[in-house]
Amino acid sequence: MFSYKEVIELAGYTSRVTSLLDVIDDVQKGKFKKTLVSSGNIEENAAVLKGRGEILYDDDIEFDKVPIVSPNGDILVKALSFKISNGDHLLIGKFIKRLRPYV
Repeated sequence: MFSYKEVIELAGYTSRVTSLLDVIDDVQKGKFKKTLVSSGNIEENAAVLKGRGEILYDDDIEFDKVPIVSPNGDILVKALSFKISNGDHLLIGKFIKRLRPYV
């Protein structure tokens, strides 16, 4: 016998799979259109997405005012700048916010 929680979880997965299949059908028919769900200014996002920047080959890695954009087109960071020189070390981590403490 299934608990209510398990049935609701299964319903959520079923809904996601159905949405995925609908999108795949729309893409195959050529009528899928991605929508932005940003709370920001759509014109401002379009201006940021239009620019592609410039690639220069060097021994260093440098990002100068580079926007970080989600796959959906939302601007996560407007202008990220940093430089990593030869011999520097970099650690990229993930911050996990706990909504409530462990009991």
